[in-house]
Amino acid sequence: MNRNLLVFIALAFVVAISVVIWLIRDVPLPYTPAPQAPARQPLDTTGGQQMQPRWSDPAGEGE
Repeated sequence: MNRNLLVFIALAFVVAISVVIWLIRDVPLPYTPAPQAPARQPLDTTGGQQMQPRWSDPAGEGE
């Protein structure tokens, strides 16, 4: 009888811990929105350098 009581207590303990973990896991976390990015600053793109390829001969186009 003592052995059966010990097994029952251990089983009840495991079930209780499992239920607590299950309930804690299902609690929704409070929603916190992500911080907003700062507004874009206007960049001056007038009068810049003309874009040119990085290679000087046509053989480098495939690389």
